[in-house]
Order: sequence, then C-alpha cells, then structure tokens
Amino acid sequence: MVHENQNFEQYVKLCGSRYSATVFVAMKARKLAEKYGNIISHAEALSWLLSGKDPSCLSNYQDKIKQRELRPLLHAKEYLDSVMDIQVRESVWNSLMKSRNEGHLIYHYEDIYDKDRQARVRILAKKLWYELKQEEYH
Repeated sequence: MVHENQNFEQYVKLCGSRYSATVFVAMKARKLAEKYGNIISHAEALSWLLSGKDPSCLSNYQDKIKQRELRPLLHAKEYLDSVMDIQVRESVWNSLMKSRNEGHLIYHYEDIYDKDRQARVRILAKKLWYELKQEEYH
C-alpha cells in the first residue's frame, strides 16, 4: 500500500475522476517498471509515481542488469564443470563466449583435432547455446 500519495490528487485533476486516475497511474507504473526492465516492481513504480521518491533499488540498477545478463551463463558454467575433458570444456566455453559476442553460434576448438571430440564440442555448445537463447527470451 502506498502511504505517501501526495501526487495522486494531481492525477485526479488531470483525469477527471478517481477511477480514471487510478487506471492512468497503474498504466504509467507498468510502463515505468518495463522501462527499467522490471528491476523495479510495479508496486515500487506505483509508489515512485505517487510519492515522487526514487526507489532505493535504482541505486544499483546497472549491477542488477549485469547480474541478469550473466545468470544464463552461470548455468552453462555449472554444466561444464561436470565435463571431465578440460580441452572440450574450454572449447565449449570459448564457443559460447564468441557466439554471444557475435550473436550467432560459433564453434571454437581449443587444440582439438580429433573428430569425435570436435563433435562433442559442437553438441555441447549447441545445447548450451540454445538454452542460453531460450532463457534470454523469458
């Protein structure tokens, strides 16, 4: 519940009624939360609009964005920790990093010349790449 809502009366005057102002403020709060990538919740955005005070979570906004971007990579890193072949593990990780920078899947073989091990790199990189892409869209 918003306790500091001194700005609400301005919205009532702007919109003509309390109901219209409520709908308008809710819509603005939703857009504000989406503008900040939902780092701030809709409730925090609503409170921000009505009180005029910035949410405290905006102070480390950039850090939260970076953490969100790295979250899918943590899953890939944990998955690769179970791969015993160090060269395959490093090749898959390097493939993912290069693919992420380029925006499409790239295979990188770190001193791997054996066709079977190259195939393993491709399989693991492709699996993890599509998992990363799927997590980005959710």
